[in-house]
Amino acid sequence: MPDNKSHRISKSGNTKKTFENMVHLSGKGKNVGQNGGKPKLDLNVEAAWAQGYTGRNITTAIMDDGVDYLHPDLRENYNAKASYDFSSNDPFPYPRYTDDWFNRMDHRMPLRPPIFRGYPPVTRPFVPLGLETLYAICRQLYPDQPNPLQVAALVKFWLGGPDPLDYISMYSNPGNPSADIPPHWHYISFGLSDLHGDGRVHDITGIGAPSGFGFELTFRLKREPHERAPPTWPAAIMQALAKYVFQSENTLVAGDHVSWHCPLDNSDSRIQHMLMCEDPQLGTVQTPFGSVSFLQIVGVCSEELQAAQNWNGPGIIDLMKSVKGVGGSWLVTDMRRSETIFELDPSVQNAVDDGIESEGSNLSGVSARCTWQERKLSHPVEDSEEAELERGFAQISVQESEQIKATLKKGLLGAKSVLPPIRSSSSNSNSRYHNISSGVDQNEDTTSRKASYDSNINGEMPTLEAPELLQTKFLESVHLQFNLEAGTILPLALRGRLKHGRHFTFKSVIGDVAITLVPVSVSGAFVDAEHPFAAHGPWLQLLLTDNDIDHMLDDLLAMTMAEGLAFPKTFECHGTRCAGEVAAKRDNDVCGVGVAYESKVAGIRMLDQPYMTDLIEANSMGHEPNLIDIYSASWGPTDDGKTVDGPRNATMRAIVQGVNEGRRGLGNIYVWASGDGGADDDCNCDGYAASMWTISINSAINNGENAHYDESCSSTLASTFSNGAKDPHTGVATTDLYGKCTKTHSGTSAAAPEAAGVFALALDANPMLTWRDIQHLTVLTSKRNSLYDSKGRFHWNMNGVGLEFNHLFGFGVLDAGAMVALAKIWKTVPARYHCVAGVVSTPHRILTNASTQIYIDTDACVGTDTEVNYVEHVQAIVTLNASRRGDVTLFLISPMGTRSMILNKRPNDDDQYDGFTKWPFMTTHTWGEGPTGRWTLEVRFDSQTPQTGYIREWTLMVHGTREAPYRDLPVEDDNSKLAIVKKAHEVGYKI
Repeated sequence: MPDNKSHRISKSGNTKKTFENMVHLSGKGKNVGQNGGKPKLDLNVEAAWAQGYTGRNITTAIMDDGVDYLHPDLRENYNAKASYDFSSNDPFPYPRYTDDWFNRMDHRMPLRPPIFRGYPPVTRPFVPLGLETLYAICRQLYPDQPNPLQVAALVKFWLGGPDPLDYISMYSNPGNPSADIPPHWHYISFGLSDLHGDGRVHDITGIGAPSGFGFELTFRLKREPHERAPPTWPAAIMQALAKYVFQSENTLVAGDHVSWHCPLDNSDSRIQHMLMCEDPQLGTVQTPFGSVSFLQIVGVCSEELQAAQNWNGPGIIDLMKSVKGVGGSWLVTDMRRSETIFELDPSVQNAVDDGIESEGSNLSGVSARCTWQERKLSHPVEDSEEAELERGFAQISVQESEQIKATLKKGLLGAKSVLPPIRSSSSNSNSRYHNISSGVDQNEDTTSRKASYDSNINGEMPTLEAPELLQTKFLESVHLQFNLEAGTILPLALRGRLKHGRHFTFKSVIGDVAITLVPVSVSGAFVDAEHPFAAHGPWLQLLLTDNDIDHMLDDLLAMTMAEGLAFPKTFECHGTRCAGEVAAKRDNDVCGVGVAYESKVAGIRMLDQPYMTDLIEANSMGHEPNLIDIYSASWGPTDDGKTVDGPRNATMRAIVQGVNEGRRGLGNIYVWASGDGGADDDCNCDGYAASMWTISINSAINNGENAHYDESCSSTLASTFSNGAKDPHTGVATTDLYGKCTKTHSGTSAAAPEAAGVFALALDANPMLTWRDIQHLTVLTSKRNSLYDSKGRFHWNMNGVGLEFNHLFGFGVLDAGAMVALAKIWKTVPARYHCVAGVVSTPHRILTNASTQIYIDTDACVGTDTEVNYVEHVQAIVTLNASRRGDVTLFLISPMGTRSMILNKRPNDDDQYDGFTKWPFMTTHTWGEGPTGRWTLEVRFDSQTPQTGYIREWTLMVHGTREAPYRDLPVEDDNSKLAIVKKAHEVGYKI
């Protein structure tokens, strides 16, 4: 047990200024009393912190779409050992992105292996010839550093590992301060070229040809005075770029640009993108397996990237070399650079503007998410899956397909940009995609750059080697689809390319689809004025006149100015936001603070995929049960008011095993969001939230009323705070992707992690609490305050032992201070038993205009091994069918008179066939009561039209203890729930 010494909390940082946006932390007044009073709009966590409990040594797993564990508010509190990606079978559950624009985050996946010193020369093992040649070049450049620090792939790519680069060496370079070149760290990759020469990774070539992809990556990072060792985050970026090259087979060259859309080091830096240039100290090397050049990554600001897109990358690189404070001629990246080259030297903007005006853009194409579909003018366009959009050219031969690929590759060789590729669903580690969000402006090489520009300016299309192999299909009309980031490039393509008489190509990252926009001045195209839309297989060309271009630009401008223009938000930030609520670091001037800000979070990625299996769920629920204390889930079956679903067999077994064996026998705590289906749904139809093995959490908003999305059900144990309908812009402040923050996290999705944080505080106060102890503490310390149902449907009621409950809020809002205080003196509750209290197997007709009541009289298994005298959970396992399932309502009435609605009306549920089959409706409302006597199941239709139905079977299950659960607990407050329930038990409310 930890001592009661107060944990010192700094008053510095931004915690205070974020409190106004953290409705779960920022209430006013005292959170005391269960019988009303002024509402306290927080979880009383400061009272827990003041007692010295902040969640230390407790791990909460966020079972969701991944966690941005590089976020500065999370990375110190991230438990990597307890994390896993079950969607991709990867130990590192970083968020992936399914159908979005710049929000693809795989590029930030860090290297997993540890840093280690290189081998001493005497004991160095056999080094492949290609690698040894590159090492020799590095030793010439750094003779004083024969054994540099290295980051290495733990499992080599050719053995099935995910990282293509075998090694990344990190050298200390003194620079040349007199030439504005600061001291820096020099990173050099090994793996894009052929290191082995035996075909294990790259095709075997030879002297004169490129080795592998023909280049390696380097990066120069300004060394801070306090740094004794190089940061390792650049190695993660280099691995991500290497993955892109391996997967796309697109090589990088000087002048390319990469759109990263977040600070390269996950700080608040303005350096958020990259340009490519030749490494100034490493030239082209001839190895036994071909030639290798060294391509240096240069960090740039968004304005500099945009200039490279609007004009060209090499031009911006040359301008950067001339501006003081940007790393000199070696272009050393300074992550603390706060000004762009345009702010440092305003004359640079004039050079860029002149270049754009005279030359336009050198960007001839992008690799992006795009599709096209032939449209008959007499038929409307149908929304289809991308695979269906390609059905018109599914029958082309392999030879034709390869010809198109070669032609497009030739056509894009001069300059192109690469936007987000697509993650493969393959489980083979060799072929898994680890995506980057990037834009790449390519030129063949530095020496031929001018010729490349000239070939673009002359307006010639790439020609087919054997055009007779492909038949041209002329189209009446076409429908184009682009993802959002590709759409943002479209105005640039029109203004910077087509207006200057040059073509532009969108190459799909799915299949072989390509869309080329062609101005009338370009020769060599297979479109003309008579046939402006034509296709060779999946390659579409569109002829655009000057008027067409002007109209498109006007339309695009109108779209960007339209108020309320909605874009699909499919980026996977959910898990990251939930993680921040639990464990965001305090007083670091980043975002806000987590409920248990010294606890750990683990990421279990298992959601963001087109399917879910019982095995994935089961593996997630049972992952590392002795490393993980709490599992938090903000998901469940569809909240459409008609779905009835729950965990399958393997998942349920995993949960039961977790509560029985996890935490070395104390039991894992499973926290579940009750659901966002609103008044038209009932979370007792959600088998996850309604399970007695989980803790179902609902939400209230910051004026004490229920949220519009709250589902009601008798299985809800307690509530926390989230956003509401009064102000849609007000939500929970927490962490977001890219190291950013959000103030709009919402729903019961936000409520459940808050509860997980409170439970982490309780476990910090008493690590020996069992999973059932946590539920008892929740019941005894949650507060009613002034929580209320704004629609007046559900009022506060009192059960047979004096505990107040509400069908929306359970036993009230969590009180962290009270829970921690009671946890410190808690005595583990007695053993739990499961009593089959009775079975009714005779069918009963549900009356049309009145209630049907079915009774079970029980002695609660008295005198048997499963005797229960003090109730925890009660289940009514019901089989019924009805002409309209959604009109059925169920109530369970206990022997002590507590009436609990176990199924509410669901207007959207029009099922008339399936009904419910042995469905376990669960209630917590009779907590602490005595189970002996008559239990009544009341069934009726809530409908304006006559309905019919039958209760086929009803089984009553009572779960609880034989002995009084609080007998040995001291009472410190005579008005507390504990005192009330203990007194009821002692005076024998049959009990």
